[in-house]
Amino acid sequence: MIEYLYDNYYPALRRMVLHNSGRDDDAWDIFQDTILIIFEKIRNDELQLKCAFSTYLYAIWKNKWLKTLERRRFEYHKNRSYDFQLVEENQESIEVNTDKEEQYLLVREYVEKLDERCRKIMKLHLKDYSNQEICDLLNISQYDLVRKKKHRCKEKLLQWIKSDKRYQAIMKNKKK
Repeated sequence: MIEYLYDNYYPALRRMVLHNSGRDDDAWDIFQDTILIIFEKIRNDELQLKCAFSTYLYAIWKNKWLKTLERRRFEYHKNRSYDFQLVEENQESIEVNTDKEEQYLLVREYVEKLDERCRKIMKLHLKDYSNQEICDLLNISQYDLVRKKKHRCKEKLLQWIKSDKRYQAIMKNKKK
């Protein structure tokens, strides 16, 4: 089956990735991830096609490739901002960096206080996984369940964070 998928569908995936700033390795990684997703869905009896199989594959590829590009952009910007911070050693950039670090630690602290399901969903959400990818990774059969649960978890998280004195101090400092 893998050989059939490779022979019949991999060339289209490779073309899509190469025409959108990718490399052969990227196409191969996405192909392998897609095979794993499909086998997992088959094994769990969750594969329900409402379109042509090629359309289904293309949707997975497209989502995975967009996520890959987004992560690369994030890493690029993260590294670029770090480089700028090293160049600009003035007090303002140090304060901004400190605030961001405090915010990050605050979010991390409260994410750990969530119940296990919320914690898993929010960690994936914070890593920019789509709701569909979260469904797939956590073996949740209904997309709407993830969307609603993520919304409730996010609400709870924001409520906790906004009531925290450290968050209020950070926001007060930003207004100055």
